[in-house]
Amino acid sequence: MENITLDEFQQAISELAPFVKSTPMDHFKDNIYLKRESQQTTGSFKWRGVLYCIMNAFKELEKQTINETEPYYLVTQSTGNHGIALIHGIKVMKEHYSKLHPHQKKWKQIFPCVFGNVHIQPSKFEKMQKEIINYGKDHHCLFDCSSINYGEALEKREQFLRTHHGKYMSHGGKDIMTGYGSLAQEVLDQIPEEKTITMVCAIGAGGPIGLAAYFQYFPRCKLVVAQSSEFDAFVRSIESEEIEYNNSICAPGLSDGIAVDKPEEHALYLATQLGVQGISVNSSYVKEIHKRTKLGGSSCISLASLKKFQIETDVVVILDCEGNY
Repeated sequence: MENITLDEFQQAISELAPFVKSTPMDHFKDNIYLKRESQQTTGSFKWRGVLYCIMNAFKELEKQTINETEPYYLVTQSTGNHGIALIHGIKVMKEHYSKLHPHQKKWKQIFPCVFGNVHIQPSKFEKMQKEIINYGKDHHCLFDCSSINYGEALEKREQFLRTHHGKYMSHGGKDIMTGYGSLAQEVLDQIPEEKTITMVCAIGAGGPIGLAAYFQYFPRCKLVVAQSSEFDAFVRSIESEEIEYNNSICAPGLSDGIAVDKPEEHALYLATQLGVQGISVNSSYVKEIHKRTKLGGSSCISLASLKKFQIETDVVVILDCEGNY
């Protein structure tokens, strides 16, 4: 497994720039600031990483010959922001590549496929449905929320790719992590150069470790990741330096973004190599913070972690991203 170079990050930042919003940095209290990725396209920081993953999938397809009479699927399992970003991102890239290569028909044959489960929040279900509807009447998009839990949805995704043309769009991996360099650079640009920074975010499979991989080139900033005690496999994996598992039959609880089965291997490798600190927090405390602040579940998980480690930097940046609250 390899680190992500600064040149690779800069390339991702440049390619993503036309498609991402610059989100505000708002003062919360004391030396704590909220990086408002809840205002990002699709309402989540996941847009940056997922879109870069989709961009690279389209680059690969640009060099390939595919059957233009059959759908080609970009497939994942998700009950929330990852799936929403995937659906919207494929539509955006289809339009982009259709303009770049108007004589190639294959772009019309690329579609999203998302396997969710019965625990999906109504607001997320409606948002995914809306993204699917935006494709129009003549499409082959698939969105299946009939699974009883995350584990069954994962099995359906694996089975689907054994019988259909397509590619799995992971919740982690190098492309996802590289895309988050765009977010990391924005944070550095928005905090005065003389200030040191601790950035805190909730984590699932490991995409946000891309922030730590970028910050290694800018030592004034470090990353801390947080999870709820019900879904803290990444935190436990950092401690043991091997893959630990969540109970994939449980309901997502506070945040569907952290309710994955296990960490992504490359992300865990980088987290241990870079010395990323992981914090597990009590769900009842997260709910108390939500009642006071009305911030999203993922944001409140990050805020809850502040009581569990000593802050030694000038500024704390909380990744503001909605959860299931």
